[in-house]
Amino acid sequence: MTSYLLTYDCVTFNTYLETILASSTTTSKGTTRQNQSAWLFMDAANVIFHEAKRRVYIWNEARAQQITSEGEHDYVDDEEALRQAETGQRPESGRRPAGPVPPEVEPVLEEHPKWQLLQAVLDEVEQEIHFSVDASDPAAGNTILIMCESERTSMQLRQIISTMDECPSGSPGTKLMQQLLRSYFLWKGGLGKLNSEQKEGQGNPDPRAASKESEVAPSKTGPINEALKRKLAYEKGQQSSANKRRRQRGGSSAQYAAGRFSSATDAAGQAGFQAEAARVTDFIASATNGEENGSTTMDASMDGEHIFDEIDEVEFDAFFGMLSMENLVVVRSYRGDQDDKVLQELRPRFVIMYDPDPAFVRRVEVYRSTNPGVGVRVYFLIYADSVEEQRYLSALRREKESFERLIREKSMMALPLSADGRPIAQDADQRFLRTISSRVAGGQGSVTAEPPRIIVDMREFRSSLPSMLHAADIQVIPCTLQVGDYVLTPTMCVERKSLTDLIQSFSSGRLYTQCELMCVHYQHPILLIEFDQDKSFSLKSTSDGKPSARTANSDLDIQAKLVLLTSAFPRLRIIWSSSPYATSDIFADLKQNFEEPDAARVALVGLDDFLEAEGSSSTSSEVVRRADWQSSSEHSFNLGPQDLLRALPGVNTKNFRYIMSWVRDISDLCELSQEDLSELIGVEPARQLVRFIERGL
Repeated sequence: MTSYLLTYDCVTFNTYLETILASSTTTSKGTTRQNQSAWLFMDAANVIFHEAKRRVYIWNEARAQQITSEGEHDYVDDEEALRQAETGQRPESGRRPAGPVPPEVEPVLEEHPKWQLLQAVLDEVEQEIHFSVDASDPAAGNTILIMCESERTSMQLRQIISTMDECPSGSPGTKLMQQLLRSYFLWKGGLGKLNSEQKEGQGNPDPRAASKESEVAPSKTGPINEALKRKLAYEKGQQSSANKRRRQRGGSSAQYAAGRFSSATDAAGQAGFQAEAARVTDFIASATNGEENGSTTMDASMDGEHIFDEIDEVEFDAFFGMLSMENLVVVRSYRGDQDDKVLQELRPRFVIMYDPDPAFVRRVEVYRSTNPGVGVRVYFLIYADSVEEQRYLSALRREKESFERLIREKSMMALPLSADGRPIAQDADQRFLRTISSRVAGGQGSVTAEPPRIIVDMREFRSSLPSMLHAADIQVIPCTLQVGDYVLTPTMCVERKSLTDLIQSFSSGRLYTQCELMCVHYQHPILLIEFDQDKSFSLKSTSDGKPSARTANSDLDIQAKLVLLTSAFPRLRIIWSSSPYATSDIFADLKQNFEEPDAARVALVGLDDFLEAEGSSSTSSEVVRRADWQSSSEHSFNLGPQDLLRALPGVNTKNFRYIMSWVRDISDLCELSQEDLSELIGVEPARQLVRFIERGL
């Protein structure tokens, strides 16, 4: 109710209170309504109703007699008003209220205090625009933006601003208040008519009881008549005793307050309210009957304002046209994030906050900082030393406390090493201490001056992924690679496949060869399956058409081939990426805590067999360097000899890696004696292996 008192006008607020009072009256059966407002039981309720009504009008019986004695003059004024309306002139206001307002009513119509202040602010803005030097600048606009709390308030302000010049000085809402007063008495007359209809219905509330009484009345004696009388008396006694018990068990204080409310408020407040509503109903009915007889015109002044002559096209163009942004007054309600767009589109120079809002104040601050040449001026309309001011100050205090609490929590919060939200573009100090080694005192950062880099195959620059990596501050080095598409670290190689390339590679068998080469030359081979950003993140996006049995079979075929691929290459890892943006983030995470690759060495990977087949005249030192570098990785073995070794008797999954670390090839293994093999794999496995090797001999 405090908010309504600050935002509603006096007529609307009084209507709201009388609606609460009408909903708390007795029903048609004479019982008290349930769920009544608790504050109606307080002594201050009568003061609230009295003061709210006194702000709107005063019921004066002497004024009705004075207006009745001057009735002849009123009829002359009404005829003059109709004559002026027919000729297109504006009728002059009469001495008594127009429309369904009883003659006993003396209007007070206390206006909202902010309306006068808004008029003064608009006059000040108009003078500022008129005498301002920047007014001649075409780039500088003079748009006025008025912001309020609700859409209802914005509609009222539009009506007040449009009729402000026609009202007396210092009362900008006179016409609006008169319209609201007429609407109020029409509503009150309808309410009085409803109460009278309910009272008429209370004359015979229960037809069955009436029929019983009619049946009992004719017969004065007889056993049936006496039995019915005893039954009715018994039911009446039971009802009264139940009411007494309910009053005793329900608590004395609440029932006392309810009784006091029923005796005091019902008698003084509700009875007076219903009587006044009945008098308004009688006045409206008499005025309507008089209008039908041609004696009075109740709505003459109301309808006279809306009578206009027909305007032709020439006069329409003379009086109407497009509004320019320089002389525009916009009234809007707060709508959250949409206010930012409104500020950027309208670019207002004057902002009037009819209702304070801390969030909109921050938006205006951002708008002023982004548009320094506009010269924004902000006006606050707020009640001093009021609830509205305390609410605004409380919101500012909560905002300040929230920021202080956030700063305090962030200052005491432990930042993890791999914290989410870390910036991609690191500074020089962070890059200098980027590489982390678990062998150095609990994972300390080792010193490195090398920027993060990825070696990319030349054929991959037709895709968008290299540009994404460059945007993530990763150095992209183009190179012609024989194995893989992307080399992240000296031991990590990535083969990138889109869905279309994946299907074609499976069909041609090329993917098997590529995975075999990666497993031979790199410790961490990775297959990257990258999806299109505009399509679904699933294998169903391989076919753009409608789903069918053939599409389902192809999806199952791809899944089966992926299972076979992972079974053939256990060290192969598969990464699913939804878009190139996600791939760049994945690469950045995979490169952490690893060394940077060398482009010169990566370019030589996979060229040994090719150079030997071509008869290359490379020096022995280069071959030795390449062989030394390739043998540095403990997992750089050929898959064919591995399969042969694991097929030999006495060799199992537990000892084949140990054998490969001691012998160079199968030939060296066959030259070992049984004693040497016993030291490697044990006595019984060595005996089985030697027996198998020497069997053919």
